[in-house]
Amino acid sequence: MPTLSYRNLRKTIIIIIFILLSHLSFAAVSYNVLKEEARFYREKGYEVQRSGDLDTAMGYYQKAVELDPLYAAAYNDLGVVYDIKGLKDRAEECYLKTINLDPNYQSVYFNLANLYEEKGDFRKAADYWKKRIKIGDPNDPWTQKAKQRLENIGILCPDIADQLKYEETRELMKNVSQKKDYLMATTPEAITEEKEKKEKAKRLFLSAQANYSKGNFAAALKYAATAQCFDPSNSEIEKFVDKVRGKISAYSQ
Repeated sequence: MPTLSYRNLRKTIIIIIFILLSHLSFAAVSYNVLKEEARFYREKGYEVQRSGDLDTAMGYYQKAVELDPLYAAAYNDLGVVYDIKGLKDRAEECYLKTINLDPNYQSVYFNLANLYEEKGDFRKAADYWKKRIKIGDPNDPWTQKAKQRLENIGILCPDIADQLKYEETRELMKNVSQKKDYLMATTPEAITEEKEKKEKAKRLFLSAQANYSKGNFAAALKYAATAQCFDPSNSEIEKFVDKVRGKISAYSQ
């Protein structure tokens, strides 16, 4: 009896494993079929959208994302249709969903930045133009257009232009500092020079904090930004700079 019971148990386990594998295989095949259908509906949507039939295109794109909820390109296309029809909130939702699914999908950054410009939210627009530039090929005409649009925002909004220049300088300083740390030999002269820079940064940071406590935010930012140039890896100074910029931004609104 014990031998028979063991054989029955083994047979049952094998049957269960077979059933589970069959279900998993079926699920994989089913998902692939749904993905193919989703791509078919997206192509149909694109065809009718080019002919100007936005309502039918919207229906096709909606069907595509229903079949494949992970289809980033279809969410972007659906957002474009919503955008054209003036449904800005729905468009924004679709664009953000696209980025969540595929952060490297370049077209959506252009669409989202453009949408925020139309809404008058130039700060958010600038953020997404920057992201489009960052992930794009520098020689790509669309990357060049994104750079031009970002420059235009800087002309319209001097405070955003200042922020962009500051962020660019900070990034440059970090890169220079990292390269220098990598290349610089640990000679006594180099160590002394590094200590002197950190001391300068410390004195400037104290001046920045003193001005901040007096409400002189512009002076605080100037001293803190200079301190950061001498000590770009100092996270305390970096956080302080962001805090001061937030204060200045809040007062300018």
